[in-house]
Amino acid sequence: MRLHRLEFDAIGPFPDRHVVDFDDLASSGLFLLSGPTGSGKSTIIDAIVFALYGTTSGQSSGDKATKERLHCTAAPEREPWVELTFSNGSGIYRIRRTPEHQAPKRRGAGTTTRNATCKLFRLATLEEARDPDAGEVLATQVSEAATEIPRIVGLSREQFTQTMVLPQGQFSRFLTAPPEDRTAILRGLFGTQLYERLQEALRERSLKAERSVASRAERAANALEQVIHQLAQVPPALGADEAKHTLPADLRERLENVSAVELLTDEDLHKAVTTEAGVVKDLSEELRTECERVAEAFARVSATRDRLADIARRQARVAQARADREELSAQAEKIAAVRERLARHDRCEALVRSGQELSASVASVNPALAQLLDSELQLPIDLDELLTGSAGAQALAELGELESRLEKDGAELDRDDGRLEKLQLQARRRDALDAQQSELATQQERETARLCELRTETARASEEQARMRETHASASALAAGVDEATERWHDTKDRLAAAREHESLTAKNAELTAALDELAQASQRATQHADALQKRRNSQLAGDLAADLVPDEPCPVCGSREHPAPAELGADHVSEHDLEAALKDASAAQQKAVLARAEHRQLGEGLGETRQRSGGLSVAEAEAAHREVEEALAAAKAARTQAAQAGTLLEELAAKLAGWAKESAALETSLRDAAAAQEKTSAERDSVAADLTEALGEHESVEALEASIARARAANRSAAREASIAEREVRTISRDVETLREQLEAREFATYAEAAGCVLPTETLASLQEGVRDYDTRLIEVDAVLRDQDNQAAAKAEPVELSTIEQDVANHRARHEAVTTLAAAAGTWASSIEQTLARAEQERASYDALASGAATEIRLGRLASGANDRSLTLATFVALDMFESVLVATNARLLAISSGRYELVRTDERERGRQRKLGLSLAVVDHSRGTRRSLHSLSGGETFYTALSLALGLADTVRETHGGIEMNTLFIDEGFGSLDSGTLEQVMDVLHALHDSGRAVGVVSHVDEMKQQIADRIEVRKREDATSTLTVYAAG
Repeated sequence: MRLHRLEFDAIGPFPDRHVVDFDDLASSGLFLLSGPTGSGKSTIIDAIVFALYGTTSGQSSGDKATKERLHCTAAPEREPWVELTFSNGSGIYRIRRTPEHQAPKRRGAGTTTRNATCKLFRLATLEEARDPDAGEVLATQVSEAATEIPRIVGLSREQFTQTMVLPQGQFSRFLTAPPEDRTAILRGLFGTQLYERLQEALRERSLKAERSVASRAERAANALEQVIHQLAQVPPALGADEAKHTLPADLRERLENVSAVELLTDEDLHKAVTTEAGVVKDLSEELRTECERVAEAFARVSATRDRLADIARRQARVAQARADREELSAQAEKIAAVRERLARHDRCEALVRSGQELSASVASVNPALAQLLDSELQLPIDLDELLTGSAGAQALAELGELESRLEKDGAELDRDDGRLEKLQLQARRRDALDAQQSELATQQERETARLCELRTETARASEEQARMRETHASASALAAGVDEATERWHDTKDRLAAAREHESLTAKNAELTAALDELAQASQRATQHADALQKRRNSQLAGDLAADLVPDEPCPVCGSREHPAPAELGADHVSEHDLEAALKDASAAQQKAVLARAEHRQLGEGLGETRQRSGGLSVAEAEAAHREVEEALAAAKAARTQAAQAGTLLEELAAKLAGWAKESAALETSLRDAAAAQEKTSAERDSVAADLTEALGEHESVEALEASIARARAANRSAAREASIAEREVRTISRDVETLREQLEAREFATYAEAAGCVLPTETLASLQEGVRDYDTRLIEVDAVLRDQDNQAAAKAEPVELSTIEQDVANHRARHEAVTTLAAAAGTWASSIEQTLARAEQERASYDALASGAATEIRLGRLASGANDRSLTLATFVALDMFESVLVATNARLLAISSGRYELVRTDERERGRQRKLGLSLAVVDHSRGTRRSLHSLSGGETFYTALSLALGLADTVRETHGGIEMNTLFIDEGFGSLDSGTLEQVMDVLHALHDSGRAVGVVSHVDEMKQQIADRIEVRKREDATSTLTVYAAG
């Protein structure tokens, strides 16, 4: 990292703006910050640290300490700010900060607190550093910069002040820092964050692997324990004995207080579990075989029982069939008579059903005949009477006469429809005339109301017209003065402007008059001073000439080469330069007085002119006059507007009145026409109504007549329809009578009554049919039993006793059920244990594979986290290795500066109060005494150059390894005063040698010997007002 440019304003003791170009100062590799004690040398380093981190370089780096160190009491009205341009491997940056400070309020007295601000830019080139608007904005907030700066620089504020900026009082902090702090600094400088991330990643992976292995071990152990618990619950005889199975005592003891891993690695336990699982499986196989044997015996006994039971059933069925056959033979004669009755019923059933339907038809048509025929003719209900009589033919004749009469009545009704249409036309004409009369009356009422309304509106508008004419006349008279008022307004406006200008010129004239007196006095004083100097110059002319005399050279006045008594210049000698300056001052004062008098005369002329243009009025008088005219002009303009509005209203009223007059005339004409039409319509309506009343006769209205004709037509049509239906039904009955007569003859019945007597009642018919069906069914069943060969064979066999065989079957069934239950239970236990054991073996194999694969990963994580012989983490080990390189570079300078006496060595001793060794403790080897000493035993000067050597060695190592941050700029604040001259010279040689490596060192000191040895410097000087200023001296 290299610093290029520092710029600040109103910071600490510096009330002014200052710029420090480090590129110019670094050309020789060494520059000095010099100045008296307390002048502000350390403030420059504070400004650098503040620009980067927002706090100063002191040990107390809080907001309050920063405000106190950077506050400039000499310039409270100016905004304090610091701007720093720097670069590193990632680019060029410019940062600008303002600290929290008190600033004058914008309104009123007192101060207000302004918050700290910050802006961070990335620049393309160093030339952009002087352009405040150049660059890419990276941060605009203090919080944003607090994140960005450590990322860009690569150092925290504490690390920066311990390696690049070594402030006053903290120079030896890195040297004497605790090992933990020293480790943190080394990690930041050498970029060991990679190793920290690797260490953390290894640790996380190791912990994850350990958790995975432990989880898998727990799963495998749980699976194994589940097998053991299942084995412990298996009954040895599976129902024959309720005692539970028990594992060997030594194996059960191993399950108690044993870890999952120990349980998985116990081979004896695994062998015992496998053996017990085999026992359960063998037991299951034995029970399955026994179950098959018992099932075969049970099947044989059951088959024998079924065969004997079948013989017994057949013997019983044959005996019963023989008894039933004898009973059926006794009923055969009775069943034959029943069959004959059922046959007669079947022959007459259809004929009787037809007769019943014919009787129903006769009963249905007789009411219609009674209603239609005047003779009261009826068809006989008795079918035998109907078959022998002529009532059907007589009914058909009378119905034919009725239909002819109804047809004639229908023709007469058609003629009545023609007369009705004419009457309906007359009625509609009457109604139309009534509607016309009503419409004319409504029109007359509406037009009469509108005519009255128009007369009222006309009277009101006439009154309004008269009033508006008066308003128009008065407003027009007032509006006539608008032009005159406008001219007066412009007049008073010009006078007001002149009055204001006159007032301004009067004030300026008074100021200029006072200034003229002062300028005249100043001119007089300058002239008198020049005259006095001229006189003194004249009186001292001899001395001036004597001053130019050269021995053995001729005098310019007398020509003599001897100058025995030349005049001497006095203490109040006036030089030609002094006189020339006084004459110039006098001329300038006279010129100012002449210009002021010319301006005064010009102002006088302007005052006269503005006085004349204002008419001698003051500003107040001119304003009053202008307001009065302005009000009059406003009134005239308002009157003109009012007159225009009144004229428009008059035109509108005239147009309305003309329209209303025209509308009134039209309404009067329309009323007269409506009255005439009303009279004509009334006469026509009365004539039509009289003709209609005469034509209607006894009917009240056309509608009543129409309803009467409709009723008559409906009755005619209904009677014709009923007569036609009755005729069809009578003809159908005649045909059915003839059919019935033919059926009786075919079945050889003399009368219908005789045929109806053969039909059985429904209940009797059903009972007889059921008896015949039962008889036939039983006869078939009995014959089937008696003809069956197996039944015949069983009947010939000896009688069977089933009680003994049934008991044997029951015993075999009980044995079969018990063995089946035991075999099923054994199979379930064996299958479950086999599956659980297989899962346990699978889980154990998975655990073994996982544990084997994760062993190396777990070992690496533990080693990187400090589980090693030296108890060092990976990041600490890397930092320790880097620290060895730092010590090599440090001791090269330390041995040179201390003339070979001192050398730093690393120790593994545990620090006081520390729980573990970090390996970053330091001790000093004193070669002159051959002893190892503590750092705290060094004197102030020895501590200073030892810390300086360590800081430079640290920078060299970082630069050479490129593992972290390049530190091209180093600041050292004080400490050189504690060195003797010889040591100081050796330190200076070391600092000068840094230029060869491309670095620059800024030294803060007030030691005179260092000022003589360092040409490039920033010189800080105190002023009489206790503030400071600085000057940069750079050969570059």
